[in-house]
Amino acid sequence: MYVPDSLPRESQITRYKRLQRDLEAFTYNCPNIIRQDTVQRHFDGIECEKYTRSIMPVLSVSRDDIELDLESEITAKEGHPHKGIDKKKVSVFVQEHLPALLKTESEGVDELHDFFESVEDSKERSKNALFEREYEQQRRAVEINLIGEENFVKGKLDNEILPNLKTLFNVRLGYKYDRKTASVDVDIWFPGWESFPIPEKKLGTTSTGGVSIRKKGIKDTNAETLILLLGTMIYIAGHILNASVYIQHVFISAWGPMKRFGYGWADFDRDSFQRRGSWPHAVIIDAFNPFNHLFNIMKSNFSLKEWDVNDLLQAISQEKSQVSKPVPSFDKRKFCVLSVYDAKIIEKSISNNQEIADAIRDADINDQDFVIVDKKYKAMLDEILNRPANTL
Repeated sequence: MYVPDSLPRESQITRYKRLQRDLEAFTYNCPNIIRQDTVQRHFDGIECEKYTRSIMPVLSVSRDDIELDLESEITAKEGHPHKGIDKKKVSVFVQEHLPALLKTESEGVDELHDFFESVEDSKERSKNALFEREYEQQRRAVEINLIGEENFVKGKLDNEILPNLKTLFNVRLGYKYDRKTASVDVDIWFPGWESFPIPEKKLGTTSTGGVSIRKKGIKDTNAETLILLLGTMIYIAGHILNASVYIQHVFISAWGPMKRFGYGWADFDRDSFQRRGSWPHAVIIDAFNPFNHLFNIMKSNFSLKEWDVNDLLQAISQEKSQVSKPVPSFDKRKFCVLSVYDAKIIEKSISNNQEIADAIRDADINDQDFVIVDKKYKAMLDEILNRPANTL
């Protein structure tokens, strides 16, 4: 990257410091890889909320209050303003009417209690149905990450990850997600070797402790170009791995302008990426070695030997053929494996079950003869198969 010599010396020093700082800081922007066990623990910790019923205040019939009401009633009707009313007459009136009123009041309390409980029953049913739907939605939102559901991964890449990548230069890339191999194939078109944004000069220290501006040697320029190329691939691979914890490999092919030649290819596998953790600028080249790659690096001057396009494609095909197909990972305490045939039996017997329908659809898309579903479906299948044949 060119800094005009016509700039004042202090401005040149400031510009070169900023360029070098940006170059070195870029490699630290690689994200921490989200671990599958972390997402699995989150999934296992999702609980279905239950409605808490309200408790009706205790209501009781007061015999004393009813007796007082009856006494007031007979006194108001037949009592003399000055002489009052005969107590025996009051007692007789109370004894005649008290049983019926006690029964009426008791029945009223019972009816009120029954009404209150019926309202709570209705609330409990509707609330628990809502909680169950929310629970299934929360589980599904995490499950599609765990199983790498195709629409989820593509949506994550297209809408969140790829549009927000921040590289030090414009890169053009394309990708293809393959759920059967838990991998993402990425093609990146890089600029020509001499067009990478590498500062032409570097800062040094004079014998008197001052700052000097020196032209970089070819080896330094090549090393920084190589670090930027590899660092950009690592940065992009890390973000793509975070699209779904199901993704185990990000294959990146690095092409020159207009795909006239190839720089190389690398398999960024999740395990190696997680073990590394951080990517300091100074060790990018060495840190790249654990990954299976097809980069012909000339250690004498850190230049890259370019690949013929067809030769590189053939070499990539051979390397990818040796990558083993992933074994689906799932929590055996929560899930089970069923054949697609058995899943279709469940689907036929239980109408409008979206979870089973989605599992069958995903299996068809990914050319699989099995589904991974909640253990409850194994119990359902056993129950269905134990029925008389004519009920199927």
